[in-house]
Amino acid sequence: ADIAFKLPVADGSNGQILTTNGSGQLAFSPSTPAAGTVVQTLAFYGSQETIGSQVTTNKIHDTFTPLYSGSKFAVWMSIPNITGQYGSANEFRVYIGTSSTATNNTKVIDVEHRSFGTSTQDDTYSFSSADYGSFTSSGTGTHYITLRLTSGQYAFEVAGQSDGSNAMKCKLILQEIKQ
Repeated sequence: ADIAFKLPVADGSNGQILTTNGSGQLAFSPSTPAAGTVVQTLAFYGSQETIGSQVTTNKIHDTFTPLYSGSKFAVWMSIPNITGQYGSANEFRVYIGTSSTATNNTKVIDVEHRSFGTSTQDDTYSFSSADYGSFTSSGTGTHYITLRLTSGQYAFEVAGQSDGSNAMKCKLILQEIKQ
């Protein structure tokens, strides 16, 4: 059977696909990724810092815009070269949401670490943690991601002895997964 299709008059935009109305009329339309597809990956960095005794600081506090409402997010946190006194207990928390105040958002990572070196030496360690899907976006407007650090009885340092490269900084990696 002979089938005739009518092509659109103008070229489509980058990333658009040809669709049909079922009657031979073709049009350019935005492509929609399948559910479960990673649609964007973002990285946020924080440099070397000493957090004083019994202090809370927003080490990373940045904005991002989800591409799709209802997306889930995977988050990876990496904290290199942490130096703290023997017995110090420190908290590392990541929040995501629409409020510029971190604690009003969803806490997706919550790690407490106590250093156990020798009583005469500082303890140096690195760690990473991840969360897969605890946060779902309710829209595509401005969102915030925050790495919040809290020191216990003693001060501690993050990203110490850094060479200044992103590989040696505190890091949050965020992936948006379309649902």
